[in-house]
Amino acid sequence: MASSSEIRKLFKAFSDNPAFHAQVRDANTPQEKHQIIRNAGHVPVKGEELQAELAKSLQSGAPATPEDQEFVGHVVNLASADGAVSTEG
Repeated sequence: MASSSEIRKLFKAFSDNPAFHAQVRDANTPQEKHQIIRNAGHVPVKGEELQAELAKSLQSGAPATPEDQEFVGHVVNLASADGAVSTEG
């Protein structure tokens, strides 16, 4: 199970390195994706872990930390259609 800091480091790496993100995105199997992520020195993250971390960062009632804002920004950038790593031509 990935820790909060490992999840955030992975998304920062995706955001900072579009080639790394593309390599992971283009892998054919989950095992291949995990191996690419491990070879880059990161911990693979399961969907449930990512959802839990994102939900924790977005919870209302608690003030967002700068780290939360950065993490959510990375996730939004990678997920949005107009993000820097969009596959649209």
